[in-house]
Amino acid sequence: MLEALARRLPHVAHRIEAGQVREVPIPDIRVGDELRILPHDVCPVDGVVVEGRTTMDESYLTGEPFLMRKTPGAGVISGAVNGDQAITIRASQLAEDSRYARIMRVMREAEQHRPTMRRIADRLGGWYTPAAVAVAVAGWIASGDVKLTIHNEYKLAEAAKAQEALENRETIGKLILVP
Repeated sequence: MLEALARRLPHVAHRIEAGQVREVPIPDIRVGDELRILPHDVCPVDGVVVEGRTTMDESYLTGEPFLMRKTPGAGVISGAVNGDQAITIRASQLAEDSRYARIMRVMREAEQHRPTMRRIADRLGGWYTPAAVAVAVAGWIASGDVKLTIHNEYKLAEAAKAQEALENRETIGKLILVP
C-alpha cells in the first residue's frame, strides 16, 4: 500500500516564474509559489486555486466518491487528481508538510509497528494454508474419492452454519422474551 501511495505522487511540478511555466523538483516548491496543475495531473502540494475552474478527484485521500468543484479561493489537497481543465494554485504548504506527506508518514509508521496480533496472524497464515491443503490431499488419498472429500467438507461447513443459525435464533428468542 505504501508503495502505491508513493508511486502516485509526482516528482516534478510546473512552477510559474515571471510568466513562464518551468518544471521543478517537488522539494524545490516553497510556500507562496504559483503552480500550474495540468489536466489529469496529480496535485503535488496543498494550496489554494488562484486561477481557473476544474473538478478534482480526491477519493483516493478522502474516500468521497464525488468529483469536487474547484474555483478561485478553493483549497486543493496534494494527491488529488485534476479534472479536464488546467488551474493555477498558490502553494500553502511545503510538500513535506502536505496532507499527502502526513498520510505517507502515518502509513510508514503503521507498517513498521504492526500490532502483535497482526504479526502472529501473518506467521500462522504462512503455514496454515499449506497445512489445510495437505489435510485435504491426505483425505482424498485415504478415501480415493474426490467427491467424498469435498462432500464431507461441505457437510461440515453446512453443519457449522446450521449451528450458528440455531444459536442466533435462540438469542433472538431471548431478546423477544425479555420484558
